[in-house]
Amino acid sequence: MKAIKFISFILFITLSVHLHAQKLTQIEKTVINLIDENHNKAIDLLEKVVNINSGSLNVVGVKKVGDIFADEFKTIGFTPTWYEMPEAMGRAGHLFCELNTGVVKGKKI
Repeated sequence: MKAIKFISFILFITLSVHLHAQKLTQIEKTVINLIDENHNKAIDLLEKVVNINSGSLNVVGVKKVGDIFADEFKTIGFTPTWYEMPEAMGRAGHLFCELNTGVVKGKKI
């Protein structure tokens, strides 16, 4: 009896998900197509950065990875800025990327 209830529950959940599924909007379809078109490029970029020795204490490696990501963000309209850490800390710094859309919304801190 417990098995029948469990199977019924699983069937109910599975079918209810399919019954209420919405169709994708044109924007969602465009996003999916862009992801599919750029899949290999994304994998190549991932392979490139993971093969750089960029452990926390490897300042040169972290900066190199930051430079690669800064270049990638530039290509999609972001303005990257690298903030150095004090040399005594032995850390590379932080990459900050900003997208200026010209639209100011929300509260500013």
